[in-house]
Amino acid sequence: GDARWDMQRVFDLSYLDLSESDRARFRALAAFHPSGFAPQAAAFVWGLTPERAEEMAQARATLSRFINLSLVKTVPGDFERYRLHDLLDEYAAEKLRHDPTEEAKKRNALAEWVAEEFDKNDVPDVENISRLSLEKDNLICAAQWTQAQSDGWRLARLATTPANWLRVNFFAETWQMWKDWLISALRFGIEHADEKQVLRLKANCIKSLGDVHRDLSELPEARARYEEALPIYRAIGDKLGEANTLSALMRLNFAASKDIGLAEQELSHIIQLRQKIGDRYNEGADYGNFAIALLNLGHKEKAREYALKARAVFEQINLPSLVEMTDRIIAACEE
Repeated sequence: GDARWDMQRVFDLSYLDLSESDRARFRALAAFHPSGFAPQAAAFVWGLTPERAEEMAQARATLSRFINLSLVKTVPGDFERYRLHDLLDEYAAEKLRHDPTEEAKKRNALAEWVAEEFDKNDVPDVENISRLSLEKDNLICAAQWTQAQSDGWRLARLATTPANWLRVNFFAETWQMWKDWLISALRFGIEHADEKQVLRLKANCIKSLGDVHRDLSELPEARARYEEALPIYRAIGDKLGEANTLSALMRLNFAASKDIGLAEQELSHIIQLRQKIGDRYNEGADYGNFAIALLNLGHKEKAREYALKARAVFEQINLPSLVEMTDRIIAACEE
């Protein structure tokens, strides 16, 4: 009963001493996962533009004030990140929930920032993998929020813009979460003023769902999803989506038939599509995936041929971690 030990009252002393604008910014930080956030993300959620130096300076000045007031602390590591102090994350969340409109605005802003950040860095490579991997918790946090709001548009973006990351880095053992996001987004409906964007995002969800089925060894379901997505991509003229879906179908076909000649014909057509749109990363990935499939079947000489093609592409576009990966494939072909 001693008021000196009432933590809510103790926190209120610091909170009420802030200016109204700083109170709003403090509350907004509850949108992030307790593990932390980048300063650029905080600026975006606060309604600032991270690309503008003067606005980032404002954001950092606010964070500095919050650190001095023991509201925020730095997160140890190689990248600039911050988090609310222990217990203050719950306190800030309670304050944010007082105004549902404000809470929705800030949590939706986090969802937008996360989707944009992964969209701009869609290739997981040594240059960005360490930094973007730190956003896994915020991605999950944002997706859970949009799913609870039945927000198909934002959930679809969160489930598809990080697709390469979700497949390779994040959900090796938790495919069900990603699958649930994709199914939910399609069930909620994807609404936007631009009908072409709606169709592209719908096709991206369907195609990604096919990838999840494939990785869960649900191959008939994967094929059905790919065949559902392909005509949508073609109808809107999305050559990247078409090439990605044809590539996925080629891998299924080759796994079933083991017909190298037919697979090479299909791959040649896909590579032509890639080259028309300048999609070098996926051109290298197609060569590399085919090399791995050939190697697994014992066709070492043919596998080496395609691994060398993959290596050349990755070297040309300066992706050293993928060059190293193909070097390992080449070495396995020469054993």
